[in-house]
Parts: sequence; C-alpha cells; structure tokens
Amino acid sequence: MADDTPTNGAADSRSVDSRAAIQNCIDQAQQQGKALWIPQGTFYVKAPRD
Repeated sequence: MADDTPTNGAADSRSVDSRAAIQNCIDQAQQQGKALWIPQGTFYVKAPRD
C-alpha cells in the first residue's frame, strides 16, 4: 500500500531513506549528459545532502 503522506524531510525512522539512491541517479545522469525522470511516488529523504 502506498503512503501518500508528505514528510517534508522528516521521514519515519523505520522508512527507507531514498536520498543516496536518488543522488546516485542524478550524478550518473549528469556524467552521461542525460535527463533524469523520477516517477510519481513517495520517496523518503531523511537528511539533506552533505
């Protein structure tokens, strides 16, 4: 079941933090000169990028 509740960066401590995976995709797209498409959904980001 999808969780459509926005978290504003304050994700449930038990949720999976998607920050690293999203940043990895962004970095790879930039290196390859490609656009990045992120599908609609709920992604938990627990902390800002270092």
